[in-house]
Amino acid sequence: MTTTLRYGSRGARVTRLQRALNANPYHAPHRKLVVDGAFGPLTGAACQQAKYWMGYTKAGIRPVAGDPLLAYLNKTRPLTDHMRARRKARLAKAAAAAAAKPLRAKALSAAKADIGVVEGPRNAIKFNAWWCDPRPNDGGAYCVRAGSYWYVKAGSTAAVRGSRWENTDALLEDAKHGRGGVHLTSDPKLGDGFVIDWDGHANPDHFGLYSGSADAGQFHSVEANATLANGRQGVGAHTRPASQCWFIVVER
Repeated sequence: MTTTLRYGSRGARVTRLQRALNANPYHAPHRKLVVDGAFGPLTGAACQQAKYWMGYTKAGIRPVAGDPLLAYLNKTRPLTDHMRARRKARLAKAAAAAAAKPLRAKALSAAKADIGVVEGPRNAIKFNAWWCDPRPNDGGAYCVRAGSYWYVKAGSTAAVRGSRWENTDALLEDAKHGRGGVHLTSDPKLGDGFVIDWDGHANPDHFGLYSGSADAGQFHSVEANATLANGRQGVGAHTRPASQCWFIVVER
C-alpha cells in the first residue's frame, strides 16, 4: 500500500512530486518549488493549486499527494469527465475575472511578476530589448519603458513604444493636459503610474507604479531601473514620499 505524501514527508517520492508540480501541464505553478525532497507548506499549497485546476472536487483539494495526483501530473492517467467539466468551468470563471479586472490592476500584476529581474551590461534588460526591437539595445534608461511594457501587456492602447512613453517630462506634460490617454490624479489607485522628482527641481526624474499607501505620507511602489537590495539595478518594490510625486491614470 502506497503512503500518502503530506507535510513532513521526505524522500525520492517527494522529489518526483515536486518536479512534476513544477512542470504541471494543466496550469503554470504560482511559484516554482525548490526540489529538495522535503514536503513543506509550499509543496502542500502547490498540490492544492494543481488539484483545483485539474478539476478535483472541493473536498478533494487538500495539501496531500498520492499516486493518482502524480499520474495526472505526468499524464499517465487522463482526467475523468467530471474533472474536465469542473476544470473547464474554473478556467472560464478565471478568464471572466481577468477580463473584468481594471487595466491598472493588470499592469500592476505584470509589474509584480517582474520583481527581481536585474539588468545586464549597458542596461541590457527585457524592457529595453522590447522597446528597441528589432534594433539592438541602445542602453537607454528604462523606467518608463518598463511602465509601457507592463501596461501594453495589460492591454493598454495608450502606452506604446514611442518617445512620449520614454521621457518622464513628456509623459507628465501629457498627463497635465489630459492628452495621449493619460491624466493626473490626487487619489491614486493600485497600479496607477507616478513620476517622482528626486531633487526638488519641479521636473520628474523617474517612473513607477503605485502599489499601496504607507505611513507618514509615503506609498509603496514597483519600479524598474532602480537599485535593489543586493545593489544591482532592476525591478523592485520600494517606498516613496508622495509629496515628491505626480500620480498618473492611464485611461485606455
